[in-house]
Amino acid sequence: MLKNKKITVLYNTVAEEFVGSAKLTGVKIKNLETGEQSKLDIDGGFVAIGHDPNTKLFKGQLEMGDDGYLAVFNHSTYTSVPGVFAAGDVADSVYRQAVTSAGTGSMAALDAERWISSNGWDQQEVPILPLLPEDFSKWRVKKLKEAMSERLLSMKGCVEKKDFVKKLEKWQKKKQKELAKASVEVGADGSTARA
Repeated sequence: MLKNKKITVLYNTVAEEFVGSAKLTGVKIKNLETGEQSKLDIDGGFVAIGHDPNTKLFKGQLEMGDDGYLAVFNHSTYTSVPGVFAAGDVADSVYRQAVTSAGTGSMAALDAERWISSNGWDQQEVPILPLLPEDFSKWRVKKLKEAMSERLLSMKGCVEKKDFVKKLEKWQKKKQKELAKASVEVGADGSTARA
């Protein structure tokens, strides 16, 4: 870059203001050593916000390199702590650009979704519901559908009333078996015995 005649490096200088009305026409700059201010005529600008990742709050909690970037593993966004993912400027010491942040942000979302699924946290909890009354087969279809929905039972394949009843009967038998396994008597001395 220093050998390129089209590039002038201005040391100890900051951009104070970009100027122009309909388009960029210049930048006001200030030399930090002398305090001198001047204007450069330009028609394009690129602002870099620095190269120090903002990861201090993770120090001692997540593995990071000597440069302060969070360590990620196997070309993923996984960090040293399960369930914690890093994306963008905190993990990318090479490109450090917004487009990279957007891309790794998407990667982190996918990695997080896979981690949640692999740990079983994406499973809906089955509600603890009582057995259905014995006459439930006489219910109207609307009420049968409500009972199935409450029990998180799929209505796929249910066309006629008998289809809904059949699925609920299957649930009822399974629930009765579970209750029979779980049913125990507790004696006055704290001992247990199957009922």
